[in-house]
Formats: sequence, structure tokens, C-alpha cells
Amino acid sequence: MTSSDTVEVGEPMHVPVSTVPSTHDVRRALRECAEDLTSVRDRGVVLQAILRRARTLLDADMAYLSVNDLERGETCIEEAVGVQTDAYRSIRMPLGTGILGAVAAGNAPVQTSDYLTDPNMNHLPGIDEIVRGEGVRSILGAPIRVGGRVVAALLVACRRRCTFSEQAVAALVDIAAEAGVAFEHLRIRREVTGLRKALSQTVSSTERRQHELESLLLLDDRLTAALRGATALVSIVDVLGEFLGAPVSIHDPDGNLVVGQAITADGWLCTPEVRMSVTISHREQGPVVVKSGGAPLLVMAVSTGEEHLATMVTKDRRGRREIIARASVFVSTAFLFERTLEASFNREQFELIELLMNMRERTEAALQLRLQSYGFSKGEALEVHVCEGTASVQQSSTVAAIKTATTGIPAVVAVHAGHICVLFPATESHERGTAIADALKAAGQTVLVGSAKASCVAGVRAAHDEARAVVSAMRALGRTHGSSDVIDLGLAGAISGARDQKWVARVIDRFLGPLISYDQDRHTQLCETAWHYFENGGHLARTAAALHVHMSTVRQRIDRIDTILGESWRRAPSSLDTHLALRLCRLRAGDDAID
Repeated sequence: MTSSDTVEVGEPMHVPVSTVPSTHDVRRALRECAEDLTSVRDRGVVLQAILRRARTLLDADMAYLSVNDLERGETCIEEAVGVQTDAYRSIRMPLGTGILGAVAAGNAPVQTSDYLTDPNMNHLPGIDEIVRGEGVRSILGAPIRVGGRVVAALLVACRRRCTFSEQAVAALVDIAAEAGVAFEHLRIRREVTGLRKALSQTVSSTERRQHELESLLLLDDRLTAALRGATALVSIVDVLGEFLGAPVSIHDPDGNLVVGQAITADGWLCTPEVRMSVTISHREQGPVVVKSGGAPLLVMAVSTGEEHLATMVTKDRRGRREIIARASVFVSTAFLFERTLEASFNREQFELIELLMNMRERTEAALQLRLQSYGFSKGEALEVHVCEGTASVQQSSTVAAIKTATTGIPAVVAVHAGHICVLFPATESHERGTAIADALKAAGQTVLVGSAKASCVAGVRAAHDEARAVVSAMRALGRTHGSSDVIDLGLAGAISGARDQKWVARVIDRFLGPLISYDQDRHTQLCETAWHYFENGGHLARTAAALHVHMSTVRQRIDRIDTILGESWRRAPSSLDTHLALRLCRLRAGDDAID
């Protein structure tokens, strides 16, 4: 369930909609939360800052955070801002009851426009009395997850009736995800505190252990500082390389290098022995030694809960195992934070594409400003590219490959209506469409890219529809990959792009009508044969191969077509008309497929 799929309870009809936070304000709040994590050591201060930002962002009267106590089956408020009564501030209730318990126990955001009168809530008389005393009406909550497990809940509430907008729900989901990162990071802080306490109690007879503890504390401080930068993973690898005196690499769960110096050959992490070692590391939460050409290497699974985020690799030597194990929690924090920002960024681009496809005149200026925030110039023409692949192509990996290929270029990339839509500032050629297709092919993805231009923001929808029609036409013409626009499809594409479908139908009927009727009446494939005959330059052997039939069968079909259309159909100048009609027929079939 996505953030927009909020479980709505209460009576949303005729209830005012809450303040809609801007995407810029949401991203700024997330960045500020991240800065707190790397500079503030007190748990209460960090959580209070998250609550204050959530309250301000959503224009709520209060915000609070509850933590699950699974042993007791309860959730209780740990931190709160804007709450006026002690009774509300100390609420403790069974998981699944009330909106607080529902959010803490569930996997989706929940909201109510008027809690006390909401018949869908599992009310507790004592809690209702506390809520009435606080004057709370509307509540919105989102679960806080660590490693896919709900550990707490983040809620905002108002003393007025209102319905929280989809943007407000999405914003709270993003902040709750950041709170999950905070929980993981604060756990690291507690471990560091424990180390400092152990160090203070160390006696002189254990000087070696004292030195090791001091080194680990220094490592924690350096890794914490590394999290503050925009390139946290790179900084972490640099710090580790300095402490270990050896290179360190970080790979994704599929074994692909993410950052650092490659220590092993490509595919090494995918071998059965190493995969088993990574699985053991993930289960045991510790490094595992693996032999590689006689040299022992350490592999360390970076995890959050049950999820395997990445794998770290370095050379094995005395004292390195504890260092690499401790570093894994910092790498996990960096991955979780980047995932939160990426999810927020992707949601922004999805919303922008949706607005451009369904825009109204009064929103044009606002949409232009949003495009400018991505690097577009005011009033410039735009390119729209539609990317469609086979059913086996993963859209998430396609989006990632496109973003990698367009680094440094102003662009908006988002999944839209089952395909991927890409916006660029317009160029004289469609070389960017070709670049997208080439990058995806290099990534092992078979994708068709259709391109079109829009003179302004208001023309994006029409350009999108044209680009999608181009993709359909490419598929109808038998193409499996590459990039095209209407002009690239040739004369047939230009005519079809003119959208005079009645004229197109007359052309097809004039030159192919008898052949189409013959195929329909006798279930033959003469139109298909004529098509491949022209596409293969009249070469009978290649035509037979394309149709998967014997060459004598092609000869018989050609003779039958001669009888129906006359022999002029395959000789100039009539051959041009027949071939054009065949191409128009296939293009029209492609358009029908997407209607």
C-alpha cells in the first residue's frame, strides 16, 4: 500500500482539506532531520525536532510519537509537542485500538476527520475521555519501520475537523521513514555510549583492549561525521580505507559494485560459495571469511532487520572484523536515508508528470516553476519520451538506468500509465531518445522509445500521446528496440501522425481492400506476406524466413496476390502505393492497440 492509499475513516464529506505542504518544504525538512542525526547526540532532542517539523509542515496543533512494546502488546507515547494535558501525553493503549494503536500495529497510514464520532475506530472509553479533554478532532498517523518491522508510529492531530490531503499523507510517510532512520542511528549511539562506559572502566592490565576501544570510538566519530556529507557512502569507504589500511568495496545485493575499489573479479559475489557466505553473514550479523585465489577476504552483509541492503568486501587481517562489523551499521543508515530521499524525489516527479498530463490553465505558471526547479529554463520547448518494454522488464531498474544515463541533464523521469515518461529541454535532434535506448540496451533491457516535442508546458500531453503512438507504431512495424519519432517512421508515420484517420482508411481500402477481404473470408495471410515481401526488398528467401514458411509457399501466395490485385502491385510506381498502404495498415493496428 502506497502513501496515497491512506486508510480513511470518519466522515470526509464536506470537511475542509488540511494545508498542502510543498515538495520543497518536505525535502528541506528531511535534510534538516538528517543534519540533526549527525550533530545531536540526545535521543529526546532528535525525536522532538522530527515532531516539530512534522507539526509545522502539516499545520497541525500537535505531533507525537509512540513506541511499540511487543511484550505487553501496547504502544505508548514517548515524545510529543503541542500536547496540553498530561493524560494525553502519557497515553498507553493496546495495539490495534484507537487510531494510535491502529497505526502502530498496521502497515499503512491512517486518518480520521473526527475521532470521537468515528464509528470505524476501535474505541476505548478511557482513551476517548482523554481525547475529549485534549480537544482533539482530526488525526493522521504513519507507521515507523526499521528493517520492514513496525516499531513505532508518528502522528499529527488538530483540534478542528479536517481531511488530510494526499500530499500531507505522503509528507508524513516520508518523515516517518526518516524517523525509522533516526531509530537505527540512535541505536548506534547507544552502542557507542556503552563502549565509552566500558572504556572508562578499563584497568591498566588490559591496555591492548583499551587501545582497541579507543580506536573504535574514534572510528564511530569519523563515520558519524561521514554521514553528514552529500556523498555519505563514498566518505564511509574513505574512512574505512584509512582505518584498515586496505581498500573496501560496497556492492548491491546482486553483487554489482556501488562504491569503492573493486577487490574481486566481476561476478565473484554471485558464485554459490560466496552467496552462501553472504547469507550466513546476513543471518549472523557478522563478517565471514572467504578464500579468493588463496587470499582470505571478509564479506559483511549490510542489513536492516530481515532486509539485505548491501555487501561489504575487504581483505582479512587481524583486528579488521570488528571494524567492518561496526561500519556496517553506518552503511545501513546511509542506505536508509538515501532511500528515503529517493522515494520523496521519485514521488515529486511522478506528481509533476501527472499534473502535466491533466493540467488546467490556472496551473500552467505553477508547473513552469516546478520544471525550473529541475533545471529547465522558463518557456523553453520540451522533449517528451515514452519508454515501453516487455512485461519482463522491471520499471524500477529502467528508471534507475535512465537517471544514470541523464546525469547532469535537466530531466524529469517517472512511471506513468504503465510506461516511463521522460522530459528534457528540447534539442534540434532526438539524440537523447537514442541515448536512452542505447543506455537501456547496454543495461540488458529491451525497450522501445518514442519521442515528440512540445512548444510549451501546455503541449506536454499532446506530445506524450504522440510519443506513445510512435512506440505503438514501432511495435506494429516489427521493431523490438530503439528510438523513433513520427518523422523517423517515414512517409507512413508522417501521414498517420496527421491524425486524418478517414483519409488513411480510404488509402488502405483503395490499395488493399480486396486483399484484406480475401484474408478475412478465407483466414489467409496474404497481407502479411505482401508486407514481408516489401520489407525484404522482394527477396523470396528472406520473405520465407520472416514468415517461417517454405519458399514455394511464398511463390504461391505471391501468385494469388497477383490474381487479386494485379501484377502491378509489386512493380513501380504502384508498388510504392501498396507498400505505403501496408505500412499505414500496420500503424493503424498499433494505434488501436493503445486506445
